Amino acid sequence: LKCHCTVRTLADGFSMALDKGILAGSLFFLLLAVLLWKSNTFLIETWNHETEDGIKYLGSKALYVDLWIKCIALVSVERFIHGISKTWVSDEVNRKKESIGFVGAQPHSYAAPWYFEAIDTLGKDLEIFPCLKGQIERQNGLSHKVLRSVFDGGLSSRIFKLSITLSKLVLNSAFMCMNLLTLPPRDPKLPLNQARYYVLYFEATIMAYRCLKLAYLLLRGTMAFCGWPYRGFASSIARSLEKASEWSAFQMLRHLNTAHVGKLFDDRATECDEFGVPSLKFLVAGCQLLSSIILYGGLGMMAMAVKLSQLSFVEEKLVQDYDYQDVIKVLGFTLNMVSIFDIADIEMASVKRLLIQDKEYSLTSCAAPSPLWTAWELHLADQLQQCMGSFHSFVIVATMTANDVRKLLIEQEERLPNLYFQMLAMHEDELLQNLDPVAKVFIYSGLHQKRRLIVEEDRVLYQPLKTENEKPLLETEDEKIGMKAQQVDESGPAETSRNAVTPI
Repeated sequence: LKCHCTVRTLADGFSMALDKGILAGSLFFLLLAVLLWKSNTFLIETWNHETEDGIKYLGSKALYVDLWIKCIALVSVERFIHGISKTWVSDEVNRKKESIGFVGAQPHSYAAPWYFEAIDTLGKDLEIFPCLKGQIERQNGLSHKVLRSVFDGGLSSRIFKLSITLSKLVLNSAFMCMNLLTLPPRDPKLPLNQARYYVLYFEATIMAYRCLKLAYLLLRGTMAFCGWPYRGFASSIARSLEKASEWSAFQMLRHLNTAHVGKLFDDRATECDEFGVPSLKFLVAGCQLLSSIILYGGLGMMAMAVKLSQLSFVEEKLVQDYDYQDVIKVLGFTLNMVSIFDIADIEMASVKRLLIQDKEYSLTSCAAPSPLWTAWELHLADQLQQCMGSFHSFVIVATMTANDVRKLLIEQEERLPNLYFQMLAMHEDELLQNLDPVAKVFIYSGLHQKRRLIVEEDRVLYQPLKTENEKPLLETEDEKIGMKAQQVDESGPAETSRNAVTPI
């Protein structure tokens, strides 16, 4: 644990020093990129190379090193551009960096824990999302009463959803292991031979890292039962499980999506506006975007070509002739395709971004998800653990949707909203008087069976009218009061109980 903390501190300190706009740090990244790129030539000449028809090429072991050398070199170029934009800045920006910039430079390492402690210290009198009303009474959606009202019941369906996520993790891991075990021998003359090695090495390394991180978090969560402090561990484990189950190199294709590219460009320009030289923001954002498209988009296209070639058997075999490897390949490819963009993740990201102020978003370097949301989810998992137990809290956090977040943060009315009631109470002529004649024809055709609105306490019921000669739905206020008084006189005291129905 001490070793881990020491390494983490050194790494964060080094990153902070380079992120302060020091020119030497930027030049270091550029020099690192050049040296790494040049090392490929040395690698081919000296280590694990093979020769065929007088052409030297890398063997299977050297390809792994070659892949990560190229990736680190391209990332170093991106970091060089990122550092250059923060070198010649104004005194105001320098003061901002010295006061809060270190939080923005490493938002997930610093801002999220600080948010967590601030929420814990300020407690019930804090409004995490000021744009929402009634947050103090609901304790920002974290009170035990609100949690029970939203999450009581439905445990079976959530366990079923969690089992689907675990099945995706098993299938994804089996698909990658099978691809690694069936790698063809190195042959530079075969199409996509080198690309196949690049894609599978990249995928397997990231998958191994995410699985090891998941195992580490599970171990930390287990140690929490033995007295080690780790509040909100269910949230960290759930997010790590989700990332591991959905991972594939196909996700790199996101960097070729126009909407995703536009968002990245805006985020980088906003960050440069906040901590860099504003006049260079478009140049810096464009260069960083270009480097990410070349690196990640190139890997995504390579992965698409390789995995499509793995399905060549579909043109040669009937479905009933597939063996278990063919079935795993088809299922794995399908899973990779649907995981490029997860609809639930997009919905959740939209809700999270909606409630974050622009200034706060830029001061945390446009991190997604926002550190504030990370801290809120940790507190949510902590309160769920106190309220419902560890297992129940993990199941809820692992299957939480944007609809759950909405119910936690926004109080739900059990009766009709005021505008909805007034719309139903309006007469058709008043409701449709401003529409054009064509629209009136279509809407009137759907109103051939008129309905009467009956209010019974907070419930709204609908009953068809018996005759066509009945009065319009909405009467004047005097007529409504008279109708209500007449009903009370005719029914007597016994009829005016809580179950009495008063038509309008």
